Amino acid sequence: MFKWKGAYLLIVKLERPLKRWDLEEGLYAYVGSAWGPGGLYARTRRHLLRTFSKPRWHIDYLTSNGKPLAAFLFPGMTEDELYELVSTSLEPAVKGFGSSDTKHYTHLFKLSPQKLGELLYLLHSRHKTSRRGSP
Repeated sequence: MFKWKGAYLLIVKLERPLKRWDLEEGLYAYVGSAWGPGGLYARTRRHLLRTFSKPRWHIDYLTSNGKPLAAFLFPGMTEDELYELVSTSLEPAVKGFGSSDTKHYTHLFKLSPQKLGELLYLLHSRHKTSRRGSP
């Protein structure tokens, strides 16, 4: 199995409000990273398939109450680099969500289908020119 490490963007559809963070139903984009032994594959598999018995991170609560739709992997890209790109394009959803171990405002952003296409184009064009240690 691939053990690539780096950052990822998880797209989640929340089908009902999540009162814990006062989130409305809709699409959300979550910025995460995977530098541990399992790398990007293990981390995003956990989120997409919800292979946990007890929530550990903020994102686990979102995926438990919503539907993970996709994960976009950015091998070699840091969470900071991905955050900088995403935060300039999308509106923050909740202060401090998933970002308690960083100086970032949040790692969760509101997303519309129109913005998703624009964001993916931006990420692809920026990541393509700045790959480090990726396949």
